[in-house]
Amino acid sequence: MDTRDAWQLARALLPSGVAILKPAGVPDRFADPELIAACVESDSIPVYTVLYKAGDESLVFILNQGAEAWGNTPGPPSSRPQVTVRGVDTKMTVTTGLSSQSPDVRFLDLSWQEGGALYQIKASSPTLTPDDIVRFANDLVEVK
Repeated sequence: MDTRDAWQLARALLPSGVAILKPAGVPDRFADPELIAACVESDSIPVYTVLYKAGDESLVFILNQGAEAWGNTPGPPSSRPQVTVRGVDTKMTVTTGLSSQSPDVRFLDLSWQEGGALYQIKASSPTLTPDDIVRFANDLVEVK
């Protein structure tokens, strides 16, 4: 079993020229991250998907296209606020009311272009806010 954390493993699996951006911190309730995917696709596009879980909450950091269902956004957006992330103006997708059983859960989807790559942060949570997601993005640090 590989004892490196998800971010170290992603760094080891991807070419050294690929910028792997890790959150400086996430709320303590989230467990250690899990590497869902890290590879270079057949068209030479590097990808990674790193997942943090806390009960039913999910927080996902993605390079280019997300693995599994993490590449998708459920339902039509409830709002699309304009935000600035790492010097880039973009829009966040906020979707609420996806489940009558959990009406307080919102799906947050933020993406931006940086260094020729598409970075994404996605969350499904009753407590994380759009401001939290923007803060995570602005505080990302490169894994060396």
